[in-house]
Amino acid sequence: MKASEREFVLSEMRGMLVATQGIMEGANRGDMQAVIKAASAAGMGVAADANPALIAKLPLDFKTLGMSVHQDMDDIAKAAAAGTPTAEILKMESNTLTKCIACHSVWQLQAVH
Repeated sequence: MKASEREFVLSEMRGMLVATQGIMEGANRGDMQAVIKAASAAGMGVAADANPALIAKLPLDFKTLGMSVHQDMDDIAKAAAAGTPTAEILKMESNTLTKCIACHSVWQLQAVH
């Protein structure tokens, strides 16, 4: 992939990390509006903006795992909006982080110069 494409994907991952921190902070303060805002910022809406040519270059397993994390973020936002207890929100986020760890342990994005 091109360096600019690699940077786009890495930027998206950084966004997920920022969202995760926002979810954790909001949940720890009991601020479900902050959880909703943070989780929604990394949901499927973000994934819809991806360049189709770039998506075609990514391995299917990478895309599947990445999209499931975006969906998890939407699920966390919906759960927070529905009044799901904080402990359950944190469990959902923990399960999502397991996917992040799995992806980062397997994949490395190399740019072609």
